[in-house]
Amino acid sequence: MQASEAQSVRHTSHDYPVRRFASKAQWTAYAEWLRRHARVSLALLPEPPRGDLNAQVFGTWQGQGFTCEKVSFESLPGLLVTGNLFRPVRPRARKRQHPGILCPHGHWQDGRLHDWDPAGSVVARCIELARMGATVFSYDMVGYNDSCQLPHRAFGAGDPHWGLSLMALQTWNSIRALDFLLSLPGVDRERIGVTGCSGGATQTFTLTAVDERVAAAAPVCMVSYSYQGGCLCENAPLLRLDGTNVELTRLFAPRPLFLGSCTRDWTANTPEKELPALREIYRLYGRDDSVCGLHVDADHNYNLRMREAVYGFLNRWLFGARSDAPVPESVQPYERPPLRDRMVWWGRKAPGPIEPAAVRRLWRARCKGALRPHLREAAVAPNALGPLLPHVLGITPSSGSPRPGPDARSVAISLDRGALIVTPAREAPVRETDAEFHTTYNRSAFAQSVHEILGALDRTRGPLRLVGKGRAGPACLLAGAVSKRVGALDVDICGFDPDDDRSWGKHFDTPCIRQVGGLATAFALIGSRPMRLRHATDAVKRLAARYAR
Repeated sequence: MQASEAQSVRHTSHDYPVRRFASKAQWTAYAEWLRRHARVSLALLPEPPRGDLNAQVFGTWQGQGFTCEKVSFESLPGLLVTGNLFRPVRPRARKRQHPGILCPHGHWQDGRLHDWDPAGSVVARCIELARMGATVFSYDMVGYNDSCQLPHRAFGAGDPHWGLSLMALQTWNSIRALDFLLSLPGVDRERIGVTGCSGGATQTFTLTAVDERVAAAAPVCMVSYSYQGGCLCENAPLLRLDGTNVELTRLFAPRPLFLGSCTRDWTANTPEKELPALREIYRLYGRDDSVCGLHVDADHNYNLRMREAVYGFLNRWLFGARSDAPVPESVQPYERPPLRDRMVWWGRKAPGPIEPAAVRRLWRARCKGALRPHLREAAVAPNALGPLLPHVLGITPSSGSPRPGPDARSVAISLDRGALIVTPAREAPVRETDAEFHTTYNRSAFAQSVHEILGALDRTRGPLRLVGKGRAGPACLLAGAVSKRVGALDVDICGFDPDDDRSWGKHFDTPCIRQVGGLATAFALIGSRPMRLRHATDAVKRLAARYAR
């Protein structure tokens, strides 16, 4: 990341430069960081338990060479993922197994039911892939079609301290959709593909970034250095602090990748910029033949020409064809399943809305289930949860040595006889609010304070006593937890109550902080170092006594 970029506010329409890697080792180190960072941002670390899907598959409709069925399953208890399952009548069998393909739909007007449009038909894509011999699952984004329990764009802020965002929920739905697909008879777990356009492409490369079970992927008209996506479902907090959609897509290397683009949207420069950037990474693995693309002269689309190119790509990498020559789409002469045979709740009682508070309870229970085994013993937490805390605090590969002290905006820092003394800035820092989805691309104000303290620690010789006064105390506590230069702490906790949501927002306001263990993780990292906590509640003292040892 260039210096000028580091000093500016990042946002979804920033024109990011191509990120270069001099060696495979350099790329591998960054990729390991980015994959873990994406999993933290999307509330997948610590790894949550996976409950029973309680899947229902029903309402078979017989087509010419394929069947269509209705599907619902639970990604969380009582929270349903809905869609259609397209299966081949006569699979091109390899040991009686055949490929499985996920088809996320994106922001089409009619969601997964979108059809008969020159710009793209989700239904045609699913039917053709099934007729080729794959089991295909087309599932609803939250708030589309039969997913009627929660709204989409009106989802709101979620529960950021616990990692709940619309993008995190949809990614969890995609992972569970893959679990469902792999549970079906005949699906070859070594031949799994995923393809989608626009928001469906975001779901495609996000899934491949965090789940390594996918063998071939084709994100269409989304991957770009100039635009990262404009919906809540594409902008989880923390996700792009030090990376873009291109870097997230690069994580798929060296597995086969098709990159679709067009002349009249934000992928207009893909042949000159994004596709060569992807090839650079594939070349590090000696697999630059595994990445290809198609650039069409069209508006934002997944049109017939694009679909036929993707069929050819998947034909090679999932079906074993010798080439990736386009496969002509034969679906047009065939009858589609009527809407009543595709809509899951047609003739059935649809589930009612779920209140936001109920979703938060479900999500918190999921996160607590993930934390439980790592917080049973103080000795376990540093290894299991300690590596996750820097991601929450915005410590990234491009942070390098954190910003120098003179650039500090949130806190005032001075050195006095072996003590680094941190006090609140005279005036509260003005938070940048002009950038949409601010914490997706930039540190929170709290994390920025921690960053400035770490910068001061890096320029001094330790071990130091870190003193945090007033509202600077919580940031000092977290800086002391992640810095080895701190020999002792003396911090004001400001009466913080770990059981009060508002108290987290006032004193430790950064995304995913509670998801990774909060103060329990911080105290476990501080360990046996001397620590004085001023204005600490009994609940905080109990946490310190249990984990700081």
